Amino acid sequence: MNATMSKWKWLGLAVCMLVGARAEACDRPLQQSGAIRVPAGMMNGLAYVSVPQGYRYVVEYIDAGIRVQTRTESADFHVGVVTGGSRIDFALPVMPGFTEIDRKTSGQVKLYADPGTRLHVSVSRSNPNVATLGSYAISGCLLPAG
Repeated sequence: MNATMSKWKWLGLAVCMLVGARAEACDRPLQQSGAIRVPAGMMNGLAYVSVPQGYRYVVEYIDAGIRVQTRTESADFHVGVVTGGSRIDFALPVMPGFTEIDRKTSGQVKLYADPGTRLHVSVSRSNPNVATLGSYAISGCLLPAG
């Protein structure tokens, strides 16, 4: 391998370490995405991800978004997991979306969900007058419990 190839290899390794990529491969990845319906008259909607018995879910990435009615309307994003037998809810940062009426969250996380539980992704908005549709994507690795 020449010096240029070696330099690129080490640069790639450094970038993977910098962004927190796994050094080892995940034997049981779990990814799920879908829509989150927020009916008229409701402030929020939920999506659920089931954790199989015998596995702990290490959530590594979450992305969610919603289109609101006006540019002054707010939105919030949360994820809830059961870890160590206790439910813990985490607020996710809100970022600008693709347009001035989009709200989104996206980024790496490190959350642990107990075997046989469900985690939830919650999208809420400040104006319940009309129905809207949000979206979510979540990914991580299932590790044997025990």
